[in-house]
Amino acid sequence: MKWLVLLVILGFFAVAGPAQAGERRLSLLQKDPASWQAVSGGARGRLIFDEAEGGFVLNAHRLLPATDYALVRYAGRPPWGHILARGVSDGQGRLRLSGFWAEWSKKIWLVLGADVAGHAGDSGPAGLDRLKGWNPRAYLFEEEGL
Repeated sequence: MKWLVLLVILGFFAVAGPAQAGERRLSLLQKDPASWQAVSGGARGRLIFDEAEGGFVLNAHRLLPATDYALVRYAGRPPWGHILARGVSDGQGRLRLSGFWAEWSKKIWLVLGADVAGHAGDSGPAGLDRLKGWNPRAYLFEEEGL
């Protein structure tokens, strides 16, 4: 059994790899909105980004299958934020998003695409996109703030 655990851990590092210079990682977790604690066995994601270069990649799993999602930077001004990327999860609930973003601060969430108005890279009236729905049980929230 110990060997199996070791192989799983080594396999994770082979896929994720060690952090490169200038690279940061942020875990996104499904949380219970009543307690804001991580849901055991719930959806998860890993955001890898380079603050200096701006590039990012998000890999998430255990999401709702075949569902539209948006990676957003919540600006702390309800209901406004910025859409960093959009995509649709596959039939197994996996999602991979990538793009470029310059302002790595505040909160980063993965929300249902139907709950946010706008597109990645566009700007609403105040330079922000609008969160128009609130379904936190289907979202991923950062494990720790940036």
